Amino acid sequence: MRKKKLLLIFWIFVLMVAVGSEAILLKNVFYHMNQKVKIDEYGMEISYPKNYIAIEKEQSDIDKINSAITITATETLHEGNGVPFEFSEELIHAMSESSMITMLVQGIKTAKTEKTIEDICKDYITTFKIYNQSSDILDSQYKEVEINGVKAGRVEIYVIGQRDGVFPGVITYLFPLDDREITLTFTGTKEIFAHGKEEISNIVNSIHFNELEKSEKN
Repeated sequence: MRKKKLLLIFWIFVLMVAVGSEAILLKNVFYHMNQKVKIDEYGMEISYPKNYIAIEKEQSDIDKINSAITITATETLHEGNGVPFEFSEELIHAMSESSMITMLVQGIKTAKTEKTIEDICKDYITTFKIYNQSSDILDSQYKEVEINGVKAGRVEIYVIGQRDGVFPGVITYLFPLDDREITLTFTGTKEIFAHGKEEISNIVNSIHFNELEKSEKN
């Protein structure tokens, strides 16, 4: 009888381990599954993991700041003449439950800017510094990139955090299109970005732009 009980306990344990392993496997599969989102109004498609949960507006301070400066390439910052910024529309705002990366997509309908990609990136960095005057900038860099045939600017900025070795920052992609501008921003820390490098790359490379309908242009 005792042997039967031990055998029963053993098989129950094996079953629990099997069920637990399957649950973990399914969870991992879910985390690696993507959802494709089409933003018809801005002629844009983007895919990102299903474990990205939508964020309500007016969240953390860093997101508020980023939302304020993400007017990207618009000509509303005219060589310091005091013209106010033209704010963009929030299209997607979500955060990964696993990597803790926050993603913000914004857009604005406007004629194509005459600025170069380099100038667009420099303006973004300058505006970031204006909105973060109390923060010590650790590092900022930019470069021109091409995403699925579309030229864009990539800006990476880090500030010194309140804890030693923690460097909050943003990685932003600026897309100046013919009739609109799209900004894709990731917020996190230097460490989070390092761990989520492939995730960010996959999201960025999933972006595709379509022409807007003529009725939208006029």
